[in-house]
Amino acid sequence: MMSLWTLAFFTLFLSLSFLKSDLLVFMEAIARKHQIQALVKVESAFSDMENSLQTGLTPTQKIWENLQSLPEPWSKLSVTSLMELRACGGALLPTLKRLKSLVQEQRAALLHSYSQSSQALAQATVCISMVPLLGFALYSLIPNLEQHPLQWSFACAIAFILSGLGALYLLNMAHIARWGGLPPKHRSWILGSQCAGERFLALVRAGTPPDVAWLKSCQFLSTEAPELASAWGHTLWDSPQPIRSPSRAEQSMMSAGSSIRTAVQIGLMEGRPCIDRVETALEALRLDMKTHIERELNLLPTRALKPLFIFIAPALLGLLAFGILLASLGSFE
Repeated sequence: MMSLWTLAFFTLFLSLSFLKSDLLVFMEAIARKHQIQALVKVESAFSDMENSLQTGLTPTQKIWENLQSLPEPWSKLSVTSLMELRACGGALLPTLKRLKSLVQEQRAALLHSYSQSSQALAQATVCISMVPLLGFALYSLIPNLEQHPLQWSFACAIAFILSGLGALYLLNMAHIARWGGLPPKHRSWILGSQCAGERFLALVRAGTPPDVAWLKSCQFLSTEAPELASAWGHTLWDSPQPIRSPSRAEQSMMSAGSSIRTAVQIGLMEGRPCIDRVETALEALRLDMKTHIERELNLLPTRALKPLFIFIAPALLGLLAFGILLASLGSFE
């Protein structure tokens, strides 16, 4: 009777492990699908506006309502910028094309990061499943182990908890790698910095003086990333407030703000347009962020060895050693 209860216990562990792994996969898929759908909606709204302008038609009220219904910061960025351009008689297509290109790059980067980090998800699934499988295999193969069902069940539970911690640690590492090593509170910097740059370009094209455009762009950035806005400097001639011990990705975004500031300052002193220089700085920022994310994803398989050695290996080896110990104790009785 005790053997049947023990077999049922291991079967429960096995089913829970597979259920948890399926749940992790399902949650990852839901999050990825939601993010991609939001970007597809943004791209579709920009495409509708672009197609309407290219065919020589005035954008309808429905097109403007679609832009207003977009998730932030896309709604505020697109509607405010395009309305300012329309009010001053400026061209909308250059700004629309840059915004659409930014959305497409964001979606491509998201898909690439998930595909590159899929190995970590597979490793986490295997780690969760190994303990129940090993526990059931040892219970079936090692003699005298059935004499200690409670002790063996407790050891399997401890090993399962350790393997679960290792799997969560591994998934967290993969999630951080997708953001280029940025901490959670600074992940809005990636999109916020790009949107602030596009906001600046739209204001300058609308006829706003560059120093005023910089002020408004930093005000826009402060709603998404206030610390980055302080690092950029709220006014063109103020000294920025650097962040202590920034990561490589954070340093790149801070350097991009400094490059844009310098381009605007030189343009004002020389009396020349600064749009080309700002566009170059934004393109360089996109390339730098891609490089940081790619670097973190390439280092992920090596870093994944850390939770394997800290959590998974001790759990499996400890389970094996404890099984041998219980078997040896049973042989002496």
